[in-house]
Amino acid sequence: MQLRTASLVALSGLALSKSAYADTDTNALSPVVVTATCTQECLADSILQTPLFDAQAIADSNAPDVAGLLALAPGVQITRNGGPGASASAFIRGASSTQLLMLIDGVRVESASLGTAQLSQLMRDQIDHMEVANGNVSALYGSSAIGGVVQIFTKAGEPHQPRFYFETEYGSYHTQRQTEGVNGMFDRSGRTTFSFDVSREKTDGFSSIDPAKAPNTNPNANGYPI
Repeated sequence: MQLRTASLVALSGLALSKSAYADTDTNALSPVVVTATCTQECLADSILQTPLFDAQAIADSNAPDVAGLLALAPGVQITRNGGPGASASAFIRGASSTQLLMLIDGVRVESASLGTAQLSQLMRDQIDHMEVANGNVSALYGSSAIGGVVQIFTKAGEPHQPRFYFETEYGSYHTQRQTEGVNGMFDRSGRTTFSFDVSREKTDGFSSIDPAKAPNTNPNANGYPI
């Protein structure tokens, strides 16, 4: 009986040991975020709900701009005043759009006339990853962050010889999109890197007025750019 008890104790200790190592490995592999607390922390340990869009998630989303990406985040609602290029607003947790702080590499971005960032004018091509701090972080960022904070991190140069890339898309309504750029380093030490990107998007669009509902109007295509 005593031998059996000792065996059970040993097995319990082994199970706890494996569980502890499993937790350690999980934390080691967890992505790191910085927006919720202004310090580095594992995503799994973040107090706030912090959706993270990495490079692969951005590519898989097929969203043309930041507004399209935010529409995929939990707790975020997007409203648009028209088709592509029209002003768009984001609401986190029911807070006003002016209570959502937008940062690009730590720098505040907002329109002087609208009081909010022009989400539809921020294309995805130069975004490396994006963090969404879903909650009140006004103690860190001020009253403009009562709803939450969206921080965009742009692509950084990689330590290799300069590489050029080009991408093009074409769709209905003569919709076109082209992206080209170059990134790399200036010296072999890799201390000085660069990333340069140029993108263009255009569409003929369609009328935002439904002739069936407004037969006396003269609808015209609402393209972008106008």
